Amino acid sequence: MPWSVQTWLPGTVASDADPSGADAFAEDLTAFIAALRTAETRRRHFSDGGLGGDLPHHDDWMAQCFEESEGPLDVPRLR
Repeated sequence: MPWSVQTWLPGTVASDADPSGADAFAEDLTAFIAALRTAETRRRHFSDGGLGGDLPHHDDWMAQCFEESEGPLDVPRLR
C-alpha cells in the first residue's frame, strides 16, 4: 500500500539547522534512504530496478490521489 508521513516528528527544520551539522544530516539521510530501499515489498517485483518502478506509469493514480486530497493537503505544492 502507498504510504505517507502523517505527522511531523519533533526536531529542527533542515534549512534552519546549524550548517556545521550538515555532514551528520547527510549521513542520517543516507542511512534513512538505504533503510527504505530494504523495505519489505511482500515479494512484489518492479521492472525498473527501483521499488517504485517507472514513475510516469503512476501519473493517473497520483492525479486521482491529488483530486481526493484537495482541502486536507496543499495539493498545488505537492504537485
